[in-house]
Amino acid sequence: MSEKSEELVGKRNPYLDACRGVAAISIIAIHTAFYGYLFVPNWFKSLTLLIDVPFFFYLSGWASSYRRPDVIKTGKSILRIWAQWIVFIILIDILCMISTTLNFSYPPLELPDLLKSFLFADHMAPGFYVIGGSTWFIPYFFGVLLLNNAVLTIFTHSTRPKEYAKAYTIFLILSVIWVGFGDYFFGLDVPFILFYGAIWMMGYNGFAKTKRFSVFITTIAVAAAGLIFFSYVDYHLNSVEFLDMQTSKCLPSMKYFFFSLFVIIISRYVENFVKKPSRILSHIGENALYYFFGQGVGSSILSHNLIRPLSENWFPVWFVAFLVNLILTALVAESARFVYRRLKALVIRIYEKTRRIE
Repeated sequence: MSEKSEELVGKRNPYLDACRGVAAISIIAIHTAFYGYLFVPNWFKSLTLLIDVPFFFYLSGWASSYRRPDVIKTGKSILRIWAQWIVFIILIDILCMISTTLNFSYPPLELPDLLKSFLFADHMAPGFYVIGGSTWFIPYFFGVLLLNNAVLTIFTHSTRPKEYAKAYTIFLILSVIWVGFGDYFFGLDVPFILFYGAIWMMGYNGFAKTKRFSVFITTIAVAAAGLIFFSYVDYHLNSVEFLDMQTSKCLPSMKYFFFSLFVIIISRYVENFVKKPSRILSHIGENALYYFFGQGVGSSILSHNLIRPLSENWFPVWFVAFLVNLILTALVAESARFVYRRLKALVIRIYEKTRRIE
């Protein structure tokens, strides 16, 4: 650990939380463009993917660099996230039940689909289908957390843990190339684990952290060169157009990898100049998962109430829709956060009373 890392053990990094907040808001912008708003041009949709799921994984790895690897604590963290998700799904199903008494309604889930939703299966209520479609990364997040923390725990018992961690990161990146362009696929899920595992490890190792402008420019130039090269390769091997980033994301490729590096590189350099991050962004970042969950509600509502522009000037319509989605998401996220915290406090109180009786 660096001196700064040791200072932040047990504390939150406000700038990192603000970056998480930016990532959460970006997901809202992405799904405002992708779900239902067919008038948004493809180049803009691809542009919104600059700040996407890879940035979230990078930030998670970065946050983990402030504490020692611990598989048991990681498992508890996963259970906490899972509990938040289950509470959120139950609240959504209750909302669907209530809506059946109104002029507009969202059919609630049948019990089998509700149980599948608890396991992050894409079986959401028809009215809120974006929730399931936009939280696909959570199981991969769990897998990456467990795998990388298990490996790092082993490395901590060696004489050169930092060197082993960097070598493991390089191994993951090379594996992405092998699986993406080689002849062998070890199952559909493996490329996702390798890709996001590599991004997480880059955050853990502090990739792109620098105070030197020359290093920043060089890193940006390398990312641009990598993007151009692999876009060329992707086009000739897989017929994926240069501006089609969504296809490159669906089975993560090196093109999407280098595309995602830009925001990572910029965020680490900008860190040098931000003394007091926005409290609003930091708050959203501290509760990013609630916002990731909640944006599915806002995006679903907007996709069912499609507004098309009266002219070719599509951007103002998208921007207004994005603001509406942001407000809806904030309401859902903060409500879910409030309910979960109250339920958690109640469970703890009951548990403590039970302990006293024993």
